Amino acid sequence: MVVALDDSPRQDHAGEPQIRVEPERDRVRVSCGGALDRVAARQLREDCGGLIDRGFDRVILDMTEVTSIAPAVISAIAAINRRARARGCRLSVAPGTGSGAATLRRSGLMGQLQLEGVRETFLDWSL
Repeated sequence: MVVALDDSPRQDHAGEPQIRVEPERDRVRVSCGGALDRVAARQLREDCGGLIDRGFDRVILDMTEVTSIAPAVISAIAAINRRARARGCRLSVAPGTGSGAATLRRSGLMGQLQLEGVRETFLDWSL
C-alpha cells in the first residue's frame, strides 16, 4: 500500500486575525485578514489611531481578506472613522465582497464610510 504524505506546512492559522500596516507613497494601507475578533479590534484601533495621530492624512482600511467580523470590530471601525474625521484624515474602507463586507453592511456602518476603489463602490446591496 502506498500513502502520499503532504510535507507542506499546514495552514491551520488561516482563520486567525491578521493586521498589517503597509505604507504606500502618499498613504498608508492597513490590511486585515482572517476572523477579526475582540483582540483584533483593540489592535486595529491602536494601529489606525496611532497612524492618524502621527499625521497621516490618508488611511485605507483594506478588509478584502476578512472572513468574519466580531461586533467589537464594528465599534472599533466606527471609532476610527470618528477620530479620522476629527483630525482631518481621509479614511476609506475597501470592504471586499465576502462575509466581512456583509457584516459591515448589516451593521449600518457601510453608509457612514468612504469606500475605496471602483469594485467596492458597486457592491450588491440586495443581499
